[in-house]
Amino acid sequence: TTMASNKAPTWLDTIGKRYWRSLSPLVEIKNESVREQLAQLCDHWSIFRECVKHIQKDGIKVINDLGTMKNHPCLATKWKAQAEINRLTKLLGLNEQAKQEVDELEEFLS
Repeated sequence: TTMASNKAPTWLDTIGKRYWRSLSPLVEIKNESVREQLAQLCDHWSIFRECVKHIQKDGIKVINDLGTMKNHPCLATKWKAQAEINRLTKLLGLNEQAKQEVDELEEFLS
C-alpha cells in the first residue's frame, strides 16, 4: 500500500487547511480514499464555521423578504455539516483517538 500525500488539498479554503494541519498528524493517510475523507471532514468543518459566523451575526431567527420570522437559512446547512463531521470523524477513528487521549491525560493527572 502506497502512502498518500500528507499535504492538504489545494482546493481547501484557509479554515479547512488549518483544520487539516491539526488533524493530519492524528490520521494515518494510507491511501487516497482516507485522504479524501479527511479533506471532506476539513471542508465540512469550514462550512460549519462559516454558518456559525453568520448565525452569530444575524441570530438564529431572521425576517425573510415577506416579513415573516424564520430560522436562519444557515441552520439547516450547519446541521448537515455537523452530521457529516460526526460521520467522517467516526469513520476516520478520530472519536476513539480523542477519547483515548483524554483518558491518558486524566490518568496522568491523577
